[in-house]
Amino acid sequence: MTPLRQKMIDLMTFRQYAPKTCQVYLRAVIHLSTYYHRSPEQISSEEVKSWLMETASKRKWSASTVHQTMMALKFCYHHVLEKEDFFLDIPLPKRPQKIPVLLTQTEVYALLQATDNLKNLTLLSLCYGCGLRVSELVALTQHDIDSER
Repeated sequence: MTPLRQKMIDLMTFRQYAPKTCQVYLRAVIHLSTYYHRSPEQISSEEVKSWLMETASKRKWSASTVHQTMMALKFCYHHVLEKEDFFLDIPLPKRPQKIPVLLTQTEVYALLQATDNLKNLTLLSLCYGCGLRVSELVALTQHDIDSER
């Protein structure tokens, strides 16, 4: 493992980034380095901008993927390489507004009746009732539940 990659991992761990965020950030920097066959230290901001725009259009990246990749590169150059003058003059793409699909009362009832296991029923009820993501649901502990309320 290169010292640069180790430094990036150490900084993300220290800042308590989520494991998936760490993977995504590392992958973005690796793709950039692989494309130019050079270390990120030797890649200019113009080259980064060119790579990002070309790759995003060629691979048809979503706005979220472009945002994530830009934040990964910004993290790498500003915090890991400590290049404060590094600047990506790229307008961020607009994220589409998505209206969530709402289930009818009948559909919610059918969903909750689909399980006969009390544990699964509790998890489904909690997830749907509180609007939790799966990762948030899995990370819950007993101390997170205020049983008095």
